[in-house]
Amino acid sequence: MNEFEKEMLKSEIVNLKKLDHPNILKMYESYECEKRYYIVTDICLGGELFEEITTRKHFSEYDAAVIMKNLL
Repeated sequence: MNEFEKEMLKSEIVNLKKLDHPNILKMYESYECEKRYYIVTDICLGGELFEEITTRKHFSEYDAAVIMKNLL
């Protein structure tokens, strides 16, 4: 990552630590090494939204509305 990307990542980490919502993964801590960043979060077993959308044969507007309501 270049310096701009590193600063953007650090800013994102600061913002994520402030969030506290039941539908957003809770981030507790982050650690930085020479080559990597480590982020400590709750365990999330539900899978990814993109995978759910692509595996369904039919994804209605109602389905999307229910997901968006839960997210918001």
